[in-house]
Amino acid sequence: MDSQKKDLSTLASKLLAAHSAPAWTTPQDLERISFESFASDLTIGRRLHSSGRIRLTGEGVQRHSASLEHLGMLMSRIQRLVSAIGGAEEGFRGLRGRLPATVLSRTKLHLNAGAKPGSVVFDFEPALPPEEELYEDGVVPVIEDSQQMLVDRAMKRAIGLVSTVGSLGPDADGSDFLAEVSDLGPRTAAALAEVAKSVSLADFDLDIEWREPHKPTSRSHFSAKDATRLAQLVAMRELDSEVDHIIGVIHTISDISRIHVQADDQSVVSIKPGKIGHDELAGIRHGQRVDVTVDVKVTQRAGEEPLPTYVGRSIRVLDS
Repeated sequence: MDSQKKDLSTLASKLLAAHSAPAWTTPQDLERISFESFASDLTIGRRLHSSGRIRLTGEGVQRHSASLEHLGMLMSRIQRLVSAIGGAEEGFRGLRGRLPATVLSRTKLHLNAGAKPGSVVFDFEPALPPEEELYEDGVVPVIEDSQQMLVDRAMKRAIGLVSTVGSLGPDADGSDFLAEVSDLGPRTAAALAEVAKSVSLADFDLDIEWREPHKPTSRSHFSAKDATRLAQLVAMRELDSEVDHIIGVIHTISDISRIHVQADDQSVVSIKPGKIGHDELAGIRHGQRVDVTVDVKVTQRAGEEPLPTYVGRSIRVLDS
């Protein structure tokens, strides 16, 4: 009997939470949330899409036009940042390897572009419909714990990160910003730095917002000056790199050109010697199994996929 009362109490709490008054911060939010609440009453489960907007101003924008090269670079790096944060939310924080296809599909954004005088505006939304992520088997639960999609969580964390940079004092050590970037891992830090470099290089001022159904709009202003500082913070504290081990059979031995190791997964990894000197390599022979400690960073050239770069720290021969 007690367990039945507990179950009914839990059910009542969830029902009250589901029907609580929505939070809003602007009249536009209230209008949107009210419409979404009316639309949701006519359906079962979540069917409404989230949506976002980026507005670019600043010295890099002339009337309502901007460099296509800079725009393409910035938007691709924003997509990479959202996917990286989504991966971190799912436990994939390191730099090695690709993010799972499920994470990439759940954080993929589709773009609609328009223009307003003095600015360039992009509207975008998730590529994946809500029902495909939230109700994979097609069944909508009677009471849902959450209707939030992975892309919602990723976009809000991304906006939160860029919004805090402008309020950082001269010394960022110990700040919530650095703590969160460290928690999200080097893949996110690298993606965040690349977005910042794009904004700084193009001399853009960026206003970004994300509208999740029934929730207040998340907004942030990100200036070219803030972007420059963010990129410097990530670089100076090496948040975009990690230490890893490459274990396998060594094929190329050199202290002036790249070392090549065939890893245990059969991939061939090219490693810059870095701190590995002649003395450490002198006793190593072709074909031996080695453990190479490396610094891993991700580099990306315009129009190309990001690739990991390995720089040696030390090397040791493993017992046969």
